[in-house]
Amino acid sequence: MKLNRRDFMIFSGLSIASKNLYFKTNSKPERPVPESWIELNPTNIEWNLKKIKQKVKKPVMGVIKANAYGHGLVEFGKHLDRLGIDALMVCKLQEAVRLRESGINCPIYNFGPLVPENTPILLRHNISQFLHAGDFKAMSRKAEKRGAPINVHIHLDTGMHRMGLSHKEAISVLKQASLLKGLSISGLSTTLSEDKPFDKVQLKRLQSLYEESQNLGIPIKTRHAASSAGLFESKSYYLDMVRPGITLYGCYPNQETRKQDPLSLRPVLEFKSRVVDVKTINPGESVSYHRAYKAQKRETIAVIPVGYSDGYPPSVSQNSKVLIKGKKYPIINTVTANHMEALVSSDSPVSPGDEVTLIGSEGSRGSEKITADDVAQWAGISNYKVLIGLNPLVPRY
Repeated sequence: MKLNRRDFMIFSGLSIASKNLYFKTNSKPERPVPESWIELNPTNIEWNLKKIKQKVKKPVMGVIKANAYGHGLVEFGKHLDRLGIDALMVCKLQEAVRLRESGINCPIYNFGPLVPENTPILLRHNISQFLHAGDFKAMSRKAEKRGAPINVHIHLDTGMHRMGLSHKEAISVLKQASLLKGLSISGLSTTLSEDKPFDKVQLKRLQSLYEESQNLGIPIKTRHAASSAGLFESKSYYLDMVRPGITLYGCYPNQETRKQDPLSLRPVLEFKSRVVDVKTINPGESVSYHRAYKAQKRETIAVIPVGYSDGYPPSVSQNSKVLIKGKKYPIINTVTANHMEALVSSDSPVSPGDEVTLIGSEGSRGSEKITADDVAQWAGISNYKVLIGLNPLVPRY
């Protein structure tokens, strides 16, 4: 049987109206109403950056790796660019390219691997590269052929034994790299272990290599070592630039600084959803897989369409809560891929469609809030893991 296009679409279950899904048209595509979403507060971004700058009085390289710690790479990067951030740092070249293609103009540094084949991309998008491993001579040759050097920062392993050139061998590499026309060395950096006594050893090693390079006539302008944790140590950590990450997002890097709250940081991110259903269960009836939760009395539960596929940690304890209409309600059983259930009181005003706050507050509804640190404590993980784990497909606004 021979079918024309119209008959084929009907036969295969496609209506004529659905052809816009498969053929280009001038109409704008429809977007579904999200089950969950993330709100970013631009005023709080500005506040956090301002507080960091006031404290360190040095240029700031904002670390927005890992989808801006779960906040949205482009959304967060654009706002920092508008605020006049001195530079941005990512850990994957594709992140740097996305930032450039979104219209961001400030200096961007790729901490990801040095791959000579990526030289044309670095040059085309004016992306700087950390040099810590890889064939930098091949990169230089490719850059020289294109008539423009790549700006590089030499990253040193001063004892952390992760990324970086060994501080014992780095001067040899510095000498070689400084003679290559395809590279322009402008910085020297390291990553601190966040062990205070050893941090001082690492900083001395960095400074020693800096002084030796100056004596050799290699004019390095910028030294940097302090991440967010380093901001709260002595000024000797700041050097010529700092690299804050978690503090830009309104969180502290450890329990000590969290308690002190020296910068009065303001969390940027709020994670929201809506109640999809409200159910009443009788004594002995169960909820979710393996009958993991059994009601001891007549109870009312709110079903929330958020789970670990959205990035909410599945390891949260029985102390975990959500916020609905200004009141906290406990999550009653294991978080599944797409759902969780909260126990609400039988006389509760909670209804399908009500907004649910998983991280954040409800503004005018009261002072109750749930922080990323709260979720981290319930899950037995760090606030870094809570934020970075948020699914990039959850819309950011």
